[in-house]
Amino acid sequence: MKNGFSLIEMLVAISIFTFVALLTVGSLLILTAAEKRISGIQSAQDNLRFAMEAITREARIGIDHTGSDSSGGPCVGNPSCLSFENVAGENVVYQLLGGAIKKQVDGGVYNALTSPEITIEKLTFNLKGEEGIPDFHQPRVTIIVDAIAHKGTKNETKMNIQTTVSRRTLQIL
Repeated sequence: MKNGFSLIEMLVAISIFTFVALLTVGSLLILTAAEKRISGIQSAQDNLRFAMEAITREARIGIDHTGSDSSGGPCVGNPSCLSFENVAGENVVYQLLGGAIKKQVDGGVYNALTSPEITIEKLTFNLKGEEGIPDFHQPRVTIIVDAIAHKGTKNETKMNIQTTVSRRTLQIL
């Protein structure tokens, strides 16, 4: 009897090793693609949260908020628009333009708050307790955003965010 392996034994061993190696590499490729997708979604969510936080931070200390139901101002009839005077005395307008949340200060150019990897489908500002209207409610704005993330994903990822912010100073009529 000779020492060593036969050709058939070697072929079976190599086949099993190749099968296990292919399964392992396939699993790693799937995990890498999933990590890339999750990273893209997280980046889009962070960007959208940043835009929402910027709006709420400024609206919280602003005055003279006007929205689509207001009797005057740049947002009349546009539920995707909110205007107010910020703490620096500048007139600020936030609105949905071209699939992005944009900000305008004192009638200047609109600057995007959201990145191109996000498409904003819907932006709604619900204003309650508006200044000058005796409804006996503290001024507050509910912001509703429906968005789609595109970066790092083969499929689009839908995101829905809602927040309510009330004015920091008490309104007393």
